[in-house]
Formats: sequence, C-alpha cells, structure tokens
Amino acid sequence: MASILQALQMITANGGFICGGSLITKRLVLTAAHCVVGGNPPTAVLVGLYNWNTDKSNQYQQIGIKRILRHPSYKGSTLAYDIAVLRLASRAKAKPLALAPAGKRLSAGISLLVAGWGETEAVPVSPQLKAAWLPLQPTGVCARRMWMPPTAICLGNGALKRAGCSGDSGSPIILYTPGKPDLQVGLYSFMPADYKCGGTGNLGAATSTIKLRRWLNSAIKQLGA
Repeated sequence: MASILQALQMITANGGFICGGSLITKRLVLTAAHCVVGGNPPTAVLVGLYNWNTDKSNQYQQIGIKRILRHPSYKGSTLAYDIAVLRLASRAKAKPLALAPAGKRLSAGISLLVAGWGETEAVPVSPQLKAAWLPLQPTGVCARRMWMPPTAICLGNGALKRAGCSGDSGSPIILYTPGKPDLQVGLYSFMPADYKCGGTGNLGAATSTIKLRRWLNSAIKQLGA
C-alpha cells in the first residue's frame, strides 16, 4: 500500500530516532504531542525513508522543523489530546496522506493499518518501515486495561501477536477502502503498562484525528499548508 510511505521519522539534533509521523501536506507533519515535549525535541524529519540499512541518501529527504503546534488541551499525565502539527522548513516531495473528514464513522471490527519503525521482538527500533493490520475495538475493551481519554480509539486483538509498540508513537493509523483514497483516521499514542512487544493480548490507543479534525483544520490554517 503506497500510503505507508507517507509515514515518516522524526529525529533529534544528534540524529537519534524519536517518533513516527505522517505527511499531511507538502509542508506539514502530523504526530503525537508527547513526541515533541521534553528536553530533546525533534529537529528534523526523514521523508520517503523505507529502510535505514539499504536506502541511499538521495532516496529520501531530511527536512528541518520550523515550528511545532501542540493541541492546547494536551495533558501529559493522561495523554488526552495527544496530537501536534509540525511545519517543515521546506516542501517535501512525497505525496501527502489525506485526513478523514470530521464525522467519518468507523465500525468496531474494521481493520486499520498502522505503519511505523517501532520496537519489535528482536530490536528496539526497526531498521525498516513496518505495517500491521489491527482491528478497531470498542473503547471499553481498552478501558479495562488502561485509562482511555475521550480523544482516543482502541486497537488490537488478544489473539494476534501484532500491534504497535515503543517507537510507533505518532505513526499514522490508515483506513483502506478499495477504489478510494487512503485516509488517516488516527495516530498511535500509547499502550498499557503491562504491554509486551510481540506478545499476545496486546492492545493500543490511538488519538482520533476524526474527533480532532476541527482543531486540525484550524492548525493547518494557522501554520499554512
């Protein structure tokens, strides 16, 4: 699926990987708010990278971050409103990922795609962009294991050894419909405290971009598309 290539990496000043994100216009990146707070914030993004080990420098772009806009209601203690938009210093060449409109309805059980460079069973950060299909669960399924803010959706399946993991924060959650454009419906946010990468029974929470589309529209206008 071409849309996973709109997933990107954010790096710090020393080149260290920090989080994932997605390109939503040629100059704007969407990520999790908790990825851009603290003493070592991202300073650049890598756009178009697929594999650290094999991709050559002319196959992707490293673009500096000019401005960061976090949701004003973001709370680090609960990860409510865990969303931020970054303005890049120059235009990206890659095609942006479309955002689902406000009011878009998603039914429990539908499969959504998460794409990122998060931890696997073998390595702390995957050298290659990974993708996994995860079913959307009723919020109550996740609420039995962790606090669920009103801006979050629940993903995962106890029978599967597939889910997001550490390092996937900010990575896009994508709705695929044959014959229609792919749509971003969320971004990966957090996991339960007892979470084990690659284990069974894994669940994860994603910030819903549908629920926060009104703020996103305002942020895009404020930062300039």
